[in-house]
Amino acid sequence: MRITGIRLLAGGYLLLAVAWMLATPPFQAPDEPAHYLRALTIAQGSLLGPREPLDPVGRVALAAGGWQAEEQRWIEHDRRGVRVSAALAPPYTTCVGGEADIRGSCIEATYTGDYSPLAYLLPAAAMSGTGHVTTALWLARAASLILACGFLLVALALSGPELGWSAIGVVAAATPTVLFFTGVVNPSGLELSGNLAFLSALARLGRDGDAMPAWGWWALIVSGVVTILAWQLGPLFACADVAVLVALLGRARTRGLWRATRGRMATVVGTLLASLALFVLWGELSGALHSTVSFTPLGAALQAGLRQFGGTLRGAIGVFGWLNVWLPDPLSQLWWALVAGLLLAAVALGGRRERAVLGITAVGALAFPVLFFAFSYRLSGFGMQGRYV
Repeated sequence: MRITGIRLLAGGYLLLAVAWMLATPPFQAPDEPAHYLRALTIAQGSLLGPREPLDPVGRVALAAGGWQAEEQRWIEHDRRGVRVSAALAPPYTTCVGGEADIRGSCIEATYTGDYSPLAYLLPAAAMSGTGHVTTALWLARAASLILACGFLLVALALSGPELGWSAIGVVAAATPTVLFFTGVVNPSGLELSGNLAFLSALARLGRDGDAMPAWGWWALIVSGVVTILAWQLGPLFACADVAVLVALLGRARTRGLWRATRGRMATVVGTLLASLALFVLWGELSGALHSTVSFTPLGAALQAGLRQFGGTLRGAIGVFGWLNVWLPDPLSQLWWALVAGLLLAAVALGGRRERAVLGITAVGALAFPVLFFAFSYRLSGFGMQGRYV
C-alpha cells in the first residue's frame, strides 16, 4: 500500500488522539463523571433513568459551591438517577442523599441524564460487565475515541485521495480541542468529528457529483445522522452545512446534482429528516429540549455575548483538562492567523459566488457564538465553551 500524505495525516491524528486519552487523568475532563454515569445508565439496560430533583440539602450544597440559581434550575431539569455500586462510583460524586458511595450501592444522579443516547452507546457496551470504576472509564474512553476519531479519519479520507486544499481545511478544523475531546467520555467529541466528516462528505459531493464513490454516500448518510443526534446543536449545524453547499453550487447546479443522483439524494434527505424527527421526539419524551430564547434586555444580552467571544475563540483551539489547561495564547493566535490565511487564499482563488458565500459564512460563524449566548444560553447561567460551537 502506497503511503500518501492523507494516510500519514490519519496516522498522526490517531496517535495524537490516543496520547490525549492516556495523558488526561481519570475524570479530569469536562463533566466526565456525569457523562460516565449517563453511559452507565445505558450499560444497565435503560435509556433514561428516573428523575431525581434536588432536595433542599442539595440546593444548599450547590449554592455553597458557587452555583447560581439559574445553573441549579438548569441541571435539575436534566437530573436522572442510576444505581451505582461502590466499586463503580466515580470520584466527586455522592448518593442522592448526600452520603458517600463507599459500600454496597446507591442511587446517584447525573445532570446529563436526558442527553441523546447515541454518543453513549458504544462506551456503554465497552464498560458493561466491568467491576471497577477505573477500568470502566478507560474502556468507555477508548470506545469514545474509536467513534470520534473514526469520523475524523473519514473526513481526511473524503478530502483525498491526494493531499490538497480540502485536507488542509480538515487540518485547520481539527484543532487540539477537537483531538482532546475525541479521547474522553463526552458527546462533544463525536459531534465535532461527525460534523467535520459531514462537511467533508458534502464538499466531496459538490466536487464529484454523481461520480462520488459509494462509500462516500454512506459516509454522508452516517455522518449526517451522527451530527444531528450526537448533541443539542447538531440539527442546527447540519442544516447550516447543507445550506452552505447549496449556496456554493447555486440553483442550477443543485438541480442538476439532484437530477443526476435523484435516488441516492432522496435516501440522504429522507434519512436526515428521519433523524431530525427522532431528535425532536427524544427531546420531547426525555425533557431534554428545555432551552428558551429571550431577546430582552437586548443591549445587555448582546454585551454578555460579546464578553464570551474571546474565551470561546480561544477555547475552540486549545482547552484541555477540566477547562483549566489552555494552549498558550501565541499558539492559539497563530492557529487563527493560519485560518485567516486560508480564508484569504480562498478569496483569491474563488469565483464571485464562492467569495460571497465564504464571506457570509465567515461572518455568520463568528456571530453565532455571540448571538447564541446572548439570546439563549445565558439563561442557563453557564458560560460559553469553544467545543459548543
